[in-house]
Amino acid sequence: MKKLSIGVAASAMLASGLVAGASGPAQATECDYNGCEPTVTKIIDKQGDRVTNKGTSPAFIVRTRVDGGDGTPNGRIRVTFTHLKSGQTKKGLTTTEAYEGGKEKIRPDGKLRKVGKWIVTAKFRSPNGDFFGSADSTTMNVVRG
Repeated sequence: MKKLSIGVAASAMLASGLVAGASGPAQATECDYNGCEPTVTKIIDKQGDRVTNKGTSPAFIVRTRVDGGDGTPNGRIRVTFTHLKSGQTKKGLTTTEAYEGGKEKIRPDGKLRKVGKWIVTAKFRSPNGDFFGSADSTTMNVVRG
């Protein structure tokens, strides 16, 4: 009975707008003026379901483009490797690179030392507010070599 009443209360709050539900990213706060361009960030992994050996430092290609326009976004791309089960993100597994457009090959400084599934997340941010931030993520499997 408790579960039912909690579910009904949660539904009522979602419907009334008291609690935010799952929706698209709220990007309006990142932009200082109306001239901001929306962006799309994509991790390009030609191997598909990537499997790599333990102790390696895999490279990924990241690309950010203006969504529905022809501008070239510039800013910074941060790539983070997080172990799915433990939530581990150690120093050296997060890399931030300057981005000036095109495809950027990014490799972490550290090596993946834990076996299991990892989440690779790429986030683009524009420091001057000309472009909205965007992100993409993919998974990879680390196995014993």
